[in-house]
Amino acid sequence: MTTNGIVILKATSEFESKLDQALVGLKEVTVLPISAAPVSDGGMTSERQQIVLLAPKAIFVEVQNGYDYSSLLTTLRQDLSSSLPSFIGVLDGAPDAELVAALPMIPVDSFVFSDNSLDNILAKVDAVKRLQVQNDQLLNDMQFSNETAMTAMKAASEIGLLMQMIDWLQSAATEKDVTDCLFRICQSFQLNGYSLVLNTESSAFYPESSVPDNVKRILLQAIERDMRVFSKEKILIFKLDHMVLMITNAPWENQEQYGRFRDVLLQACVLAEAKIRTLAANKLINDQHEQVSDIMMLIKMASSDTQKYAKGIMEKLSNDLSLAAVSLDLTEEQESALAKLSDQAYSAIDFLYKNSDALEVHFHRVIESFSKIKELTMPDVPEQEENAFDDELF
Repeated sequence: MTTNGIVILKATSEFESKLDQALVGLKEVTVLPISAAPVSDGGMTSERQQIVLLAPKAIFVEVQNGYDYSSLLTTLRQDLSSSLPSFIGVLDGAPDAELVAALPMIPVDSFVFSDNSLDNILAKVDAVKRLQVQNDQLLNDMQFSNETAMTAMKAASEIGLLMQMIDWLQSAATEKDVTDCLFRICQSFQLNGYSLVLNTESSAFYPESSVPDNVKRILLQAIERDMRVFSKEKILIFKLDHMVLMITNAPWENQEQYGRFRDVLLQACVLAEAKIRTLAANKLINDQHEQVSDIMMLIKMASSDTQKYAKGIMEKLSNDLSLAAVSLDLTEEQESALAKLSDQAYSAIDFLYKNSDALEVHFHRVIESFSKIKELTMPDVPEQEENAFDDELF
């Protein structure tokens, strides 16, 4: 072991002489009285400055009754946190019972007796230093394990939020409902979000009536850009086919958290866009259902009128033919021909009625199919309890 840089904090001259005899021949041994050592953070004394500048490998502290070793050693450990020397308590050969009872409360790394040989003292210092190295390694491993566990817990919490969002989207019936689900994810991360939703007819900003003009301008510019994710310090922008999300207070100084939030929000935007697409498809289906229903109603009305007029014409024609067959001076063959023509007229009108009825049945089946599709695409909105609350995650 390198023995340069040892500080002795002594309480009595007898203690000094015993330890000096043990450490004879060692270089850079500094002896200071315990009364001169710092006991608070109030101001740095010259002796305290001297200890910090020396950055010793080991500090020997005489242990006696009547001293506040806890404050003394805590302050020194803070001052020497970069070098962190070994703190070794030195006991007199025959400590009294009061001192023995107080030993567990003294924050030193180990103890030696004042009359130990130099070899024993240096061996103790080496053993303490090895233990310190092992403890530091264990602390680093524990810290790394804790960080890994916390990251895993946070990731699980964030995945849980995405699962919750899927559940929220089940009851979303409008674009506003969808963006509200997305903003709930943002609020879970304490992020401020604004969104622009695009559709074939128009576009809308959310939250409604609370998007600043400069944010609107950036969202509109993002539509024209060929990008998926844009990040610059605290600004995050996610652009998809039917929506744009902008975050204005992303934690860019914490890169690990920044990356996790970005990944989760991108997945949340994908979920929101899928729901927006579904709502747009549902709207088209509803519009087509209404249009087909209107067309069918017009066809039915026109068919009914046509049938009515055609029936009247054909009945008049048949009656006229029948009357002509009776009143005119016709031969039997001519009367038979006229009667046959009248029967053919009735058959033709019956055939027309049957074709119109078949067409009407077909259109009713089409409308029924659209109605079933409409029912399947309509979301089920569960009843919410008045005091419902969300599950608290990590």
